[in-house]
This record gives sequence, structure tokens and C-alpha cells, in this order.
Amino acid sequence: MGVFADNPVLEREMRGRLRLRRRGLGRSYFWVLVVLAAVIFYFYTRGLAGLFAGPRQDAREFWPLLIYGLLTLIVLLAPALTATAITTEREQQTWETLASTRLSGSEIILGKWLARQTIPILLVLLACPYLLGCAIRGQMGLLLLPATLLFIVLTSLFYGALGLLCSYQAKRTVASTATALTCTAFFCLGTYVIASVVMILNGPRDSIVLWINPFYALSALQALFSDHLYETQNAAAAWFYFLIVPTLTAAMLLFMVRRYRQAVRG
Repeated sequence: MGVFADNPVLEREMRGRLRLRRRGLGRSYFWVLVVLAAVIFYFYTRGLAGLFAGPRQDAREFWPLLIYGLLTLIVLLAPALTATAITTEREQQTWETLASTRLSGSEIILGKWLARQTIPILLVLLACPYLLGCAIRGQMGLLLLPATLLFIVLTSLFYGALGLLCSYQAKRTVASTATALTCTAFFCLGTYVIASVVMILNGPRDSIVLWINPFYALSALQALFSDHLYETQNAAAAWFYFLIVPTLTAAMLLFMVRRYRQAVRG
């Protein structure tokens, strides 16, 4: 078995996230998907037509609303979805049974982590047409859109791993969810508080603690492609985020995989 192929944990979690039946979608699901696709196509057609018919400045103003709104949804949903992954197994007393199978720790941990990224990634995919339309109509360059999408995906993977780590360490779902959202609040709001205190003590300059803040890092990335007023600082903040977030994500996943058997015995 592998993490991606023939992984029953990944398959079960995917079906649970998408509310799919075990044997096919069924006729009712098929017609629901047809109607949903028609509605989405209609709104995309009307929205993109209005976007390209309007002035270029409208596309530039709509862009930050999209990306910061999408980022807000990601940082709230990604940890909340994974914070229940392991504690639910403990509460239902299926954690030990799952550990007694032939599945390895990487298949179980990574399967749960990847499957619960389904909804955040679907949100990114749903926003892609409008993001692409804004980038083309607003003439924002060829690199801004892929860089922004990569940023948001890496953020989703990081906060998903953070929520899974909280679920791995906690005994109850309530405690796991509360811890995950508290950690998220620290990264998104607490870093601004710390930076403000540092600025009061050391003068008006941005603190490096803000570089781990997803909203600050995203604004630095946007400014890097939009202007050159603080090019060096924006580049440093963006590159730091792109390097530290995958590193922390990999470290959390590796920690859970390596100590998987000990967590089961505990």
C-alpha cells in the first residue's frame, strides 16, 4: 500500500469529506452535480463578463478582496477540519483498531491530512477563474497569480498539519479544536500584538515575527509584484514564509509519523 494509491484511510476520509456513498454517486447525486455545475457556470459567465466589461481598476480592486477573503477562509477551515481527525478515532474507540491493521504510520497520518485538505483546495479551485480574470484584466503580470495560489496552498497545508498535530496530542475533540484555533489566532493576530510591542520599544520598524503571519506575508508578496518601495524587505518576508512554512509542515508531519506507535500505546 502507499500514501496515495490503495490507501483505505485516504479513501474513507475523502468519502467522508465529500459525503459520497461507498458504491458510486447514485442517480440523485448525479442530478445534484448537474444542477450545481449549471449554476456555477451561470455565475462564472455573468461575473467574468462583467469583470472584463468594466474598467481595469475594478479588477485591481476586486483582486485583494478575493485573495484576502480566500486566505481568511483557509486559515479558519484548514485547522478546524483536521483538528477532529484523530480525536474522533479515540472517542469512538477505533484508534487502536486502526493501528492494528497493516497500514503504516505515514499512510494513516498523511492519509488523514491530505483527505481533509479537500474542502480548502476546492475553495481555491472555485476562486481560480475570478483570480485569473482579475489578473488578466488588471494586467498584473504572469507571476503574481501562480505565486499567490502557491502561497495559499502552502498556507492550507501548514494549518491543516497544525490542526492535525493538535488532534494528535489532545484526547478530546473540543480541546483539540480549541487549541488549533488558538494557535491560528496567535499566528494571525498575536504576531501583530507582539510586533506592536516591539515597535513601541525599538522604534517604528517591522518586526521579523510578522513574517510568519499569513496576512502580512501575503501583503508583502503582493507589494513585491506591485511596487518597489520596500522591495528588499518584501522579498525577505515573502521568501522567509515560502521557506519556513513547508519546513514546519514537514516537521510536524514527520513528528507524528515517527511517534505514531507511541501515541497509540499512550
